[in-house]
Amino acid sequence: MNDSTVTFKIDGAEYSLDVESLTFGEVEVLEDETGKPFGDLDFDSAKALMVLAFLARKRKEPLFTLEEMRALPISAVEPVEESPTDAGTTGEVVDDGSGSQSSQ
Repeated sequence: MNDSTVTFKIDGAEYSLDVESLTFGEVEVLEDETGKPFGDLDFDSAKALMVLAFLARKRKEPLFTLEEMRALPISAVEPVEESPTDAGTTGEVVDDGSGSQSSQ
């Protein structure tokens, strides 16, 4: 995944969304719901995260509604952060010049 991809677990299922691939309609929903222009959004705000999670799920489940998203308890939605040890793991042994070798 790239830096512009956000991933959420919603009711235990994982949904990803590449923010750079948002359509004009999706950006419109994001701006309408947060009340801020896209360029001014605080992606750490609960409202922005809710709408991003909604859009990610809606892409996989087109009939999913914003009202259904709003009805979910906060505990049902969990942002997923990629572990630094998972990023770029290839199984190769790498010599970092320190005399020790690490597996990547």
